[in-house]
Amino acid sequence: MRQYEYNVPEYCYFSVCRNIIERRYFVSKRGAPNVFPLYIYQEDQTQKGIQRTFGDAGIDWRPGKGGRVPNLDKGFVDGVSKKIKLQFVSDGKGDLKKTFGPEDVFAWIYGVFHSPQYRERYAEFLKIDFPRVPLPKDKKQFAQVCAVGHELVGLHLIEADILEAPELQPRFDIEGDMEVAAGYPKYDNGKVFVNEKQYFDGVREDVWQFMIGGYQVCEKWLKDRRGRKLSYSDVQHYQKICVALGETIRLMADERIAIFECPSAWQATLKIKKINSEAGCPGSRPA
Repeated sequence: MRQYEYNVPEYCYFSVCRNIIERRYFVSKRGAPNVFPLYIYQEDQTQKGIQRTFGDAGIDWRPGKGGRVPNLDKGFVDGVSKKIKLQFVSDGKGDLKKTFGPEDVFAWIYGVFHSPQYRERYAEFLKIDFPRVPLPKDKKQFAQVCAVGHELVGLHLIEADILEAPELQPRFDIEGDMEVAAGYPKYDNGKVFVNEKQYFDGVREDVWQFMIGGYQVCEKWLKDRRGRKLSYSDVQHYQKICVALGETIRLMADERIAIFECPSAWQATLKIKKINSEAGCPGSRPA
């Protein structure tokens, strides 16, 4: 999101999806979410026209699966390639030994955006414009952040295998009518009550409070279902959400993404609006 103004503890307006999202996916008084697809698919004449426009700009990606091409700025990709000394392949992932791909670039970006240091250091700039993306220092740093980024993507798409681990999931054992009652959910000492009788047991407080897009995820998901009966599938999905958030908290504390030691880390953008140089951080330059 380009701008936001809301009472949230820290900037948390980053997410990943496989489909187009609703305009109020994030909460803010000033901005609305923007979707940047990783690939462009040439399925109709309009999309082909977009690709021709890219070609006119000097971009010549080799089409990949289904004719798709990366929706990445070539200058940024070339900058990454120069830093990490790997060859770019225009579809999927690389082996990070000789090659890297669009999904590795995305994982780098996603890992960077989930670095608490990044969010804290550039908090004021993130309130006024699109986030900037730094170039990696070298191949090792790129691979480490990519590893965290790939894990985060799997978690946030609810696709990671670890989400199925029963020992990590909160329990939902009490029988009842399964309805999320008015005035619920309520959190009390590791339990998320959906009504007076039923609750998810084993939800950490930091998981309960974790925010994405300005929303407290564990509360918002159930609050949107007030007056409805939870299905077995709903219960499973909520359990996976709790695991995903717990793992996200763990990964955000991972030293592999603690890479922001100097404001000069600002280097480039992903086809996004440049921040005015007067608003830049000391020692930085517009991308």
